[in-house]
Amino acid sequence: MNNEEKYKLYNYINNNNNIDLIKFMSNIQLLIFHLNNENKDVNNSINDILYNIPKYIKLLNDLKNFFNDNKDLKLEILFDIFEFIEKKCYNIIINNINIEYREEINEDKKNIILNYFINNNNNLITQKILSDVVRKFICRGIAEVTQANEINENEDLFIFLSAKEDIWPKDIFNNENFDEIIDDMKDNFNLKVSQAISLYKLIYIEDNNDNIIEINNNRNDDDDDNNNNDKNDDKVKKIFGHKNNNINRLY
Repeated sequence: MNNEEKYKLYNYINNNNNIDLIKFMSNIQLLIFHLNNENKDVNNSINDILYNIPKYIKLLNDLKNFFNDNKDLKLEILFDIFEFIEKKCYNIIINNINIEYREEINEDKKNIILNYFINNNNNLITQKILSDVVRKFICRGIAEVTQANEINENEDLFIFLSAKEDIWPKDIFNNENFDEIIDDMKDNFNLKVSQAISLYKLIYIEDNNDNIIEINNNRNDDDDDNNNNDKNDDKVKKIFGHKNNNINRLY
């Protein structure tokens, strides 16, 4: 998403204070999963796609109204919109996470982690990138834990982080040095899944590159995504499969 597109989303949310952001986000996720099985051109208008969506897929009026008011938004940024809302919902999401996933990291280990990024020459997985990855894991992994899909809080955190391709930038996940760096972090940090929230709080870096108006104070005002000249192409490849005009897969 470019800044103009972000403004549109911000303005719609700010002008409609009764929007349930969690349901809004879940509706976008539902739409993405549905379109995963469709052969849609990523240059299609999202509004046009919604117009022809099957009736059994029930979407919020707020969602439909947003895309109807912004008919120029194309399918290629749908997952950008999802991630944008997901980030804004972070504080809401963690409020509903079970207590066993809220273990604090002790001070000695905090110093080890921070010094790792200060002293280490690893330029692939930076503190900012790991912060984003951990947040996505919390939102899509820990927050969605059920009895049927349980993540043991005592398992090693980096085993789960390294296994979830959808939370990583594609070029980093596919880098030949990825596994080696993950193993190095795993050995140095020695963190459990239960400490993911504490880790995110520790390594979070605010991004001041995006001068976007803030959502009112009762909503999360996390940092926006880093600008990337090729981000739309990357998103199409990462989320919808390959850099082409059709959706092939979700993650």
